[in-house]
Amino acid sequence: MSDMLDKFRALLGEVPKEWKVVKLKDIAETFISGGTPSTKNPEYWGGDIPWIRSVHITKYYIDESSIKQHITKKGLENSSTKVVPKGNVIIATRVGIGNSAVNLIDVAINQDLTGVIIDTSKIDPFFLVWYLHLPRVLMLFELFSRGTTIKGIPKKHLQELYVPLPPLPEQKKIAEILSTIDKAIEKTDALIHHYQQLKNALMQRLFTEGIGHTRFKPSPLGQIPAEWDVVKIGDIIEFAQYGLSIKMYDEGQYPIVKMDSIINGKVMPVNLKYVDLDEETFNKFKLEKGDVLVNRTNSYELVGKTGIFMLEGDYVFASYLIRLRPKEDIIDSAFLTYYLILSQDRLRQIATRGVSQANINATNLKKFLVPLPPLEEQKKIAQILMTIDNKIEAEMKTKEELEKLKQGMMDKLLTGKVRVKVGEESG
Repeated sequence: MSDMLDKFRALLGEVPKEWKVVKLKDIAETFISGGTPSTKNPEYWGGDIPWIRSVHITKYYIDESSIKQHITKKGLENSSTKVVPKGNVIIATRVGIGNSAVNLIDVAINQDLTGVIIDTSKIDPFFLVWYLHLPRVLMLFELFSRGTTIKGIPKKHLQELYVPLPPLPEQKKIAEILSTIDKAIEKTDALIHHYQQLKNALMQRLFTEGIGHTRFKPSPLGQIPAEWDVVKIGDIIEFAQYGLSIKMYDEGQYPIVKMDSIINGKVMPVNLKYVDLDEETFNKFKLEKGDVLVNRTNSYELVGKTGIFMLEGDYVFASYLIRLRPKEDIIDSAFLTYYLILSQDRLRQIATRGVSQANINATNLKKFLVPLPPLEEQKKIAQILMTIDNKIEAEMKTKEELEKLKQGMMDKLLTGKVRVKVGEESG
């Protein structure tokens, strides 16, 4: 047995006795290398031949939606790129090593990809791709990659990759089950995207038009309902406070909220560290429900990220955050949070930029202008947006559960730990 087969056995374990274990070259008719037509010659680009790079492989299949670039026949003929006929498998053998997909269309490939023209009488292309997606197989790709600046797996090593080979009907059934789960994930992703787009559109409308208004007036923030005011943040908060600058530990007395605990506009109990504090310091930095946290120091893209604290329990917050304590009789915390999320681009404009980070200070933040509808309308606006957020969170939870199901089924089905029934036996 070769070193590669030994590693295969160790990583994959034993497979059912009815299954064969073959090398990739035993189930492939040929291997096709790719290339890139010269970008200096415009005659090579913009044609009708789909051309793909490894970065464009984002799912287990390649279709028209995967294609970002096209080349001309002249570009094909005057470069090392080649067309992989549809129904085969494309594998990233340099950038994104191990990433793979079934091409549902004829597609030309770049030099980071290898087209595997398979023998469909021996292997189902979708079964092969799902197998290649197993984390332990991706680990094999890493083990056998070579190079310093750009790593790659040589074709000879790719050809020697061991593949379990159930009977063809069983392969197809396994691929069908996994593809069904993945399609459910795609549908869930589409729903999440739809709700996020709806939320963004509603935020734009609600924070400029409000609910049920017919009269509007100009303001420093643009046109707003006539009944609204425009105020500085400093006028609607009890205080603005920087967080704790203190050594953090994996365990300790109090969990401390950091920048990466702000997710989708909420403070989440994730990425936490812990600190030990005396009672006076704890009371000074203890987070209360309704506190609004603004990321004051980060990369320019992330500075100004905002989230509301609504967790049960005793939490404090770290120094790269500013805590705003809204005046409850003037401003609704959720309304303020949503407005600051919508206004992150404007928040960046008040940040001072350094070499690698940007910073918003509390003084400038307190001067930041926000619209001020009547309190009851603020709550209604926040409730509308929270309803959509709840839908997004529910779909994200569904997606997470489907992802876990897919990973578990991949591990069981592709290694033969669980067998599927095919043909008449399924009755």
